Amino acid sequence: MESVNFKPLYGTEARTKAVECILEPLFTKVKCFARRGHMKGSYRLKSKPQDDILSSVKEVIQLLSNDFSVVQNVPSLSSDFLTAKTDVLDTGQYFCSSVSSFFSDPANESYQSGVCRAINAFLAALSRLLILADIADSLVLNQHFEAVLSGITEFQSVSSQTELNRLWNTFYPHVLQLISLSKKRASDLIDLEDRRKIESASYVLRNNTPLLHTSCKVCLRYPDHPIPRDSRTFVSNSLSDAVELIQSVFNGISKSNGIRLRTSGKLLEALDEFENSLFTNPDQKSTVHIQEHIQSSLKGLLSSIYKLVDSSKLNSKRRSAIDEYCTQLKNITSELISEYSKKTVDTRETEKIIQKLLKTINSLKQLLIRCTIDSTSNAFMSKETCLMALNDATKFGCDQRIDAACQLFQKRSVSMISSAYQLCSLSTDEECCSKIQLACQQIEQLVPQLINIAYLLFKYPSSKSVESNYEAFRKVYEESVNLLYSCVNELIGMHDFLAVSDDLMLLEYQKSIRALSDKDELSVQQTSTSMQQRSAYICEVILNKMIARTENNEYVDQVMEKVTLIRDQYTPDFVNIARNTLSRLAAGQSIDEKAYRYSGHALCNGVHDLRLTVLNECDLPFDNDIESLNLQDNHGSVDNLQPSSSSLPRLPSPPPPQDNYYHRHRDQHSNDNEQIEVSVGSMKDKQKLIKEVDRVNSMLENNSASNYNYKFRKYLPHKR
Repeated sequence: MESVNFKPLYGTEARTKAVECILEPLFTKVKCFARRGHMKGSYRLKSKPQDDILSSVKEVIQLLSNDFSVVQNVPSLSSDFLTAKTDVLDTGQYFCSSVSSFFSDPANESYQSGVCRAINAFLAALSRLLILADIADSLVLNQHFEAVLSGITEFQSVSSQTELNRLWNTFYPHVLQLISLSKKRASDLIDLEDRRKIESASYVLRNNTPLLHTSCKVCLRYPDHPIPRDSRTFVSNSLSDAVELIQSVFNGISKSNGIRLRTSGKLLEALDEFENSLFTNPDQKSTVHIQEHIQSSLKGLLSSIYKLVDSSKLNSKRRSAIDEYCTQLKNITSELISEYSKKTVDTRETEKIIQKLLKTINSLKQLLIRCTIDSTSNAFMSKETCLMALNDATKFGCDQRIDAACQLFQKRSVSMISSAYQLCSLSTDEECCSKIQLACQQIEQLVPQLINIAYLLFKYPSSKSVESNYEAFRKVYEESVNLLYSCVNELIGMHDFLAVSDDLMLLEYQKSIRALSDKDELSVQQTSTSMQQRSAYICEVILNKMIARTENNEYVDQVMEKVTLIRDQYTPDFVNIARNTLSRLAAGQSIDEKAYRYSGHALCNGVHDLRLTVLNECDLPFDNDIESLNLQDNHGSVDNLQPSSSSLPRLPSPPPPQDNYYHRHRDQHSNDNEQIEVSVGSMKDKQKLIKEVDRVNSMLENNSASNYNYKFRKYLPHKR
C-alpha cells in the first residue's frame, strides 16, 4: 500500500482554528488508517475501524452540501469556489467508495493504491477549498481596509460641513464592519499574541473613531488654530496605525503594536532568578561559577528594587524598611558566598543560610507588594476628582485656575500610569497586564490632547463644536481610565489591599486629629476628604471582589455586611460631621471636637473590622492568623494619640447609631481588648503567648507563603 505523505500547499502552516479543526483530525485519522506494517516480507494494514474515517469524511461532505455563502461579497471568486467545492464533494465520494472496495477485498493491491490516491486527492481538494475561503475572507477585509484608510485621508482635506457629514456617514459603517470582522477573525486565530494585537487595535478603532468627526468640526470652525489640527492629526495617525496593525496580522507580517511594558524591570522574574541561583548544585558547577551567578542575580534584583522605589512616592518608613531588607540580602548573600569559598562546603550550614535568604526574600516581596498597593490606592481613589476640576476650570475658571487644573490632571494621570506599571512588574497575569499596557498607552496619548482642548474650550466657552470635541475626548479618556481601574483592582490582592488601607486610614485619622487640635482648617479638609475617598474606594474594591465570588456565601454575606455599614453609615456620618466642623472653623466658631473624633473613630474601626472579617476566611496562609491576633491586640489604641499642641484624653467609644449595630460592635471590640488584657496581663502569660507565636513563626519558615493551613485559628482571641 502506498504511503500517505500530505504536505500543506505553499509551505504554509495552519494559523486559524477553523483549518486546524477541519484538517488536523483528518490528517490524524488518515495516518492511523493508512499506517503500514511489515510482517514476513509482506505489507499488512493496521487500520482503525472503517466507520471512524468514513464518518469524518461524510461529515465534511454533508457540511459542504448545504447552501454556503462564503464568497457572496466576492463575486470574482464564485466560479473558483464552486469548482473547488465540487472537487471536494467528488473526491470525497470517490474516497468513500475506494474505502468500501478496499475493505471488501483487503488483499487486492489495486484497491490499496486506489485508497491512497483517493486520500491524496480528497485532502488536496479540501485544502484548496479552505485556501479559497481564506482568500475570500481576506478580500472582504481588504475592501474595508482600503475604505477606512482612504476615508481617513479624505478627512484631512474636508472643506465644508455638508461634505464632512456625507463622508462620516459612509466612513463610520466601514469602521464598524471592520471591527466586527476583525473580532470574528481574531477569535479564529491560533496565536495568542496575534489575537491580542487585534483586540488592542479594535479597541483604538472603536474609541478614537468618533474623535475624528468632532476634531474635523473644530477644524472647520477654527481653520487657522493649531490645536484642532494637531488633534485631527493625532486621531488620524492612531486610526491608521490600528488599521495597519490589523492588516499586518492577517497578512502574516510581523508588526509591533507599539505597546511596551514600561516598568522598572520585571521584578518577579528578578526575584525568581535570584532564588534559582541559590539552588545551584556545587557538585555540578564550580564554586566560582556559583558565586558569579549569585552576585549577578543579586545585582539585577537590587537594581530593579531601587528603580521601583525611586518611581514610587513612598514615605520614609517604607523606604527605610526596603533598604533594611536589601542590606540583609547583601549580608546574607556574602555569608553564602563565603561558605562556597571554603575548600569543604558545609551542606548543613549552607542550607541554613539559604533558608534565611528565602525568608528575607518572602518578607521583601510582601513589603514590595504592599508598597505598590499603597501607591496604587493613592493614585486611583481620587481618579475622578482631577477631571472634574478640569471641567469646572474650563467653564468657570480663570487663567490661574485652568493652569492649576491642567497641571493637577497631568500629575494624577502620570501617577495612575506609574503605579499601574509598578503593579504589572509584580504580577504574572499576562492578559490583565496586556490590558493595563493598552489603557496606559491610550491615557498617555490622550492627556496632552485633552489639556490642549481644555485650553481651547476655556478660550471659546460658547463654541458648541469645541465643547462637543472636549466631551468626546473626555469620554474616551474616562473609558481608558475605567479599563485601567478594573484591571488594576483585579491584580490587587484583597488581604494586602485591606492591610494597606487600614494603616493609611488610621494614619489619616491621626493627622486630622492633630490638625483639628491646631485649628489647621486646610489640613483638616485635606485629611477628611482623603478619609472619605479612601473609604469609598475600599468599599468599591471589596464589593467587586465579593461579586466575583461564586462560593462560600456565608463568608460573602459577612463581608458585605461590613462593607454596607462603612458605605451607608460610617462614611456619611463622618462626612456630615466633617463638613459641619469645617464650616465652624471657617467662621471662627467653637467646634465639637468629640463628635469629629467619634465619627472618625467609627470609620477607622469599621475598616479595621472589615479587614478582620476578611481574614476569617478559611484556607488562608496561617501567617494571616498571627496577623489577626496582633491586629486585635494592638488596634485598640486608635485614639491614643499625642497631638502636637496637647495630649488628648482617651475618649469613650462613639455613641450607638440608629440600628444599634455599632453599639454591639463597640462592646465586642472593647470586650476583646479586655479579654486580651486579662489573658496576657501577667508577665508569665505574655511569655507563653510570645513563645507560642515564635513556635508558629518557626513553622512558617519551613513552609512557603502559598501553603495553606487553618489549624492555628485556635490561637485567635475568642470573641463573645
